[in-house]
Amino acid sequence: MQLVSLRVFHDNEIIREVKFKSGLNIITNAGVNGNQIGKSTVLRAIAFCLGSDAHSLWKDPDNKSENVDVKKFILDEDVVFELKIKHVVTHTLKRFVYEKQQKNRVLVKTEGWVNDTHVTSVNGYKQEVSKSIFNYHQDQPSFNTIRSKFTRINRLTSNNSLNYLDVHTSITDYTMIYSTLFGFAGLSHLKEEMNIKHEMDKNNRRSDAILNGRDLIEISDAIKDIDTQIEHYENEESEIDLTALQGEVLEQLRELRKNISIISNEVASLETRLIYNNRTIEKYRENQVDIDIDMVNDIYSEAVGYVPSVSKSLEETIGFHNAIFLEKALQSERRNEILSAELKLKREVLIEGIEKEKHEIKKLSGEGHLTGLILVEKEIQSLREKRGRLAYVFDETRNINRENRRLNILLQKTKDRVELLVSGLKENIDEFNGYFSKLTRKLFKTHSNSLNVDIDAKNDLRFSVVNSDKNTGDGTPRAEAMAFDIALVEYLKTLNVKLPEFTLQDYLESVDEDKLGTLFSYSSKNDIQVIVSILNDKLNLLPENFVVENTILELSSKNKFFKL
Repeated sequence: MQLVSLRVFHDNEIIREVKFKSGLNIITNAGVNGNQIGKSTVLRAIAFCLGSDAHSLWKDPDNKSENVDVKKFILDEDVVFELKIKHVVTHTLKRFVYEKQQKNRVLVKTEGWVNDTHVTSVNGYKQEVSKSIFNYHQDQPSFNTIRSKFTRINRLTSNNSLNYLDVHTSITDYTMIYSTLFGFAGLSHLKEEMNIKHEMDKNNRRSDAILNGRDLIEISDAIKDIDTQIEHYENEESEIDLTALQGEVLEQLRELRKNISIISNEVASLETRLIYNNRTIEKYRENQVDIDIDMVNDIYSEAVGYVPSVSKSLEETIGFHNAIFLEKALQSERRNEILSAELKLKREVLIEGIEKEKHEIKKLSGEGHLTGLILVEKEIQSLREKRGRLAYVFDETRNINRENRRLNILLQKTKDRVELLVSGLKENIDEFNGYFSKLTRKLFKTHSNSLNVDIDAKNDLRFSVVNSDKNTGDGTPRAEAMAFDIALVEYLKTLNVKLPEFTLQDYLESVDEDKLGTLFSYSSKNDIQVIVSILNDKLNLLPENFVVENTILELSSKNKFFKL
């Protein structure tokens, strides 16, 4: 799947057209001034058509400054971006962005067309691109996560071969990504492993919230102490002389006290559940993090509700990490509403029982032994309520621990299944390394890099880059990252799969000219579609005819990308 062309329309008139070719595609500047003219915007416009966020079209991802003129032009004028992309047939992606007033705020909205299908939502557009263009139907990892591997347009991660996403992306996420890219047969087992770990983490958070820093043995000791005290007061109660008390009324009083005790315990249990449910909510909210939306670029583009039965990928929402815990908190809050309603009802029943108890006590107010009986029963009731609260914590935590032990057994079995299939994955990685090692040997001369996959000490599948630690110094890690991306495209071309067979490369100024020459020459010679945004002074050491042959767009202060 290669890029064919990018066109920008204003009032249905083409104001910019960029045609791409197989091999190297250079976007650079004419003249001395090469900054703020739209070189990187070309790459971001391509990413936008493929489903990324629109803000980077007018906001500098590095210094966060906005180009007011460009922003106004894109949002207020009739500006449409069109990307053509080809595998066997040519597909057309069109997208535009605009502002919409909603209540007391202005929202940036997008609409688009995937071939002839009109899509009015961000997520709908992404899904249509994923399924209709790239035939990609997996929820985890999402196509947007995969796509970002081919659009190296984030400065903060441009120097890292493997970890190309936001810093909050987990090692497990990357394992899923590269297992998908390299056709791992055990991908379903990895997904099962990830889901089991998620359940265990969720259980651990709930257990921490319930225990609130205490130990189970400490709680068990407290329950045992209360049981001893209750036994003591029950013995005192049995020794009270009740012969002088009116039998019938006393029996009614005892029955009332029994019912009040049951309801009181239920009230105490509900109150305890509310307390720990609130602590669970706090834990979920504490797990939210503040991130710079513009920094992660198209990752976390718009927030969507987290539905437990639907798995949403990290970069399909703004702060998907936050959305998970926010929805969990909301679920717990809805549980609070149910608990509160039940608690209100039980309290009404309890108040009614207490009023009846007072009425019966008045009948026996002249009996001398009654006061002692009531005092003992009240003390017993207080201890039972305290015991009920502790027992809830103890039982709930023990059940969680028991469930996690069951999940851990499933986890180990799943990891064993993964390990049995790793040999097939390694064969695919070896094919990729045929390209990656060859290119990095040309780059670094004294050593080459290769991708490795194996089972770590925790029995988890992990990917790593061999000899990456040798690539230090200005520009060398960036050269390695670009070599990885070029080799990946070259590898995927041999598989004839409907994944991107191109790579967008920005932030190359730190790479020395010799290494750039090697990378550029390799992509051109091997017909690997690489689109680069680069200042022209980094091209001075390359043969002039090579630069001219591979330059597809020159911009300047008088010929900016949007011609403003």
